[in-house]
Amino acid sequence: MSSVSHTSPKLGIRSQPLDWLELRGSWAEGFAIAPDTAKYELGAGSVSPNVFRQIELGMSLTWRDLGLDLATYRIDSSDEIGRNPAGDYENFGETRRHGVEWLATGISPTAWMYRWPGPRRSRRFASTVTPAWKATG
Repeated sequence: MSSVSHTSPKLGIRSQPLDWLELRGSWAEGFAIAPDTAKYELGAGSVSPNVFRQIELGMSLTWRDLGLDLATYRIDSSDEIGRNPAGDYENFGETRRHGVEWLATGISPTAWMYRWPGPRRSRRFASTVTPAWKATG
C-alpha cells in the first residue's frame, strides 16, 4: 500500500454574548483512504484519498435546567467511495451532505431528589445531494 500524507486543518470560534446564549462556528478538513477491498473491486491500483470539508454553525440556549442546542452543517467531499444499493463499491466522486441537528435537555420531576440528568430529546434532519455526474447521466 502506498503512503499518503495529508494535512487536516480545523478552525473554530465560540462566543458567549449572554449568560444563556453560546454561538459557535467551525471549518474543518479531513480525509479518508479507501479500503483495499474497494480498490480491488473497482480495478484501481491507486485511488485518491477522499477529502472532506465541513462547515458548521450552531448555538446553545440554556435557562435554568433546560437546554436547547441547534446546529446546521454542510460537508463536501471529493473522490468518495461507497457501496451502492447492490452492495458493490462505487466511486461517487464529489458529494455534499447538509442538515440540521437539535438536542433538548431538561430535568425530570424527581431530579430534585436524586440530581440525575433529566430527559434528553434529539433529532437529526439530513439529506445527501446526488453526485453531479449521476444527476446528468
